[in-house]
Amino acid sequence: MNLTDIVSFIIYPDITGWLLALKTLFLIVSVLAAGFIIWAAVFGTGWSKWWFIYDLKEFLTFRPYGAGRFTKQWAQIKKRLDSEKETEWKLAVTEANSLLEKALVAVENLLGGAFEEKLRRLGPGTILNLGQVRESHKVSNDIRLDPDYKLGLEQAKKILEIYESALKDLDVL
Repeated sequence: MNLTDIVSFIIYPDITGWLLALKTLFLIVSVLAAGFIIWAAVFGTGWSKWWFIYDLKEFLTFRPYGAGRFTKQWAQIKKRLDSEKETEWKLAVTEANSLLEKALVAVENLLGGAFEEKLRRLGPGTILNLGQVRESHKVSNDIRLDPDYKLGLEQAKKILEIYESALKDLDVL
């Protein structure tokens, strides 16, 4: 046996029938293993099933999971501006502020700390009108601390536009 015979035996073995059976066996084992991994990931545990569904919904709708509830709450907040009462306008501003805080927690995972701290921890360019949001937050705090704070309808509309823009930047509206 010389070197060419050894190389030709390795490259072109005479046991092609056995090799085909071995390849088929390994292919079946690989498919079964992949199927088990997929089954365990989707149906095996509850959290993986839900995260898979969350990711799928986010992928198909191009919006963060749970953004629909923000849309409903935002519609209720905007409805408060139709009222003639200043207290409803104040309530709309404070609810918009708290809705933005919930959105920051839901979308950006900014847990803990005050609202200002969450805004500081935001990545650059996440909310384009960040300075206006800070000013609107100050007005919201003033409303909470001073029950006699005077808020006009136009000022309330402007503040809600600022919050709406911020919520759109977070892709929840």
